[in-house]
Amino acid sequence: MVQINQIKKVAIDVKTMSIFIKVTDRFNATFYDQDGQLVGKIEDDYAPDFMPGAHGGDYLDLLIDLDTGQIKNWEQVKREDLEKVLCEVALSG
Repeated sequence: MVQINQIKKVAIDVKTMSIFIKVTDRFNATFYDQDGQLVGKIEDDYAPDFMPGAHGGDYLDLLIDLDTGQIKNWEQVKREDLEKVLCEVALSG
């Protein structure tokens, strides 16, 4: 028997990319107001609780829509969650 190796192209419509990143207690984020002025920043800390997915503070778990570039599993950050993070930043800085 003779075997012939062939490559067959198949169209696949890829829609979503899942990104799972370990931040190892080195999460950084910078917050700006409506005028672009620095409000606060997180440096070398755990990922905030409002980040999507089951991250446990050490991971980023993002689903990206490849057609739009939008993060599909992002939910609007609640005011109290943002206030908590910014207060912690102010207290530690």
